[in-house]
Amino acid sequence: MGFLRLALALLVITLISPAGHAGTVHEVRFAQSGKVLVWQDGERVGQGADVIVNAPEVNAGNRLIGAGQLEPIGASRDQASNSLRLQVASNTGFEIISIDPVRTPKVRVVVAGIGDNAALKAGATSSEVLFQQATKSAVRSGSALSQAIALDIFWDGDVPPALLVRAKSS
Repeated sequence: MGFLRLALALLVITLISPAGHAGTVHEVRFAQSGKVLVWQDGERVGQGADVIVNAPEVNAGNRLIGAGQLEPIGASRDQASNSLRLQVASNTGFEIISIDPVRTPKVRVVVAGIGDNAALKAGATSSEVLFQQATKSAVRSGSALSQAIALDIFWDGDVPPALLVRAKSS
């Protein structure tokens, strides 16, 4: 009987104590914004939510006639030089967008490789969206390059396409 009284007394004290009536519960969520890391032909060109590759020159529309570069005969561009390799690592889905689809020549994107700690889940493309990764490329921890997807980009014409690699908002 003494044990029952003691248990009942402790129950009453617990119910009326201020610590027993915690009314506010805080749920904390730490979110990281979408980010891509981009390498062009082995050189890191940028990181962030948006990375521009082959940015058009600021004064491209105001070029002077004859303001070019002389090249020796035989140094003309061949079809093999109309390509570049991008490697993209991301913590969210991303897309590669043509900045100027009207002026951009025909562009083709081919998956050239997937890092050891990466996964490919390609999404839909369009005339402006040249490539889309539906989910983050990184699936396991490791170096950024091991979490990257390698893409070969080919184009017709002499001018390389201006591209935007954009992280999708998560």
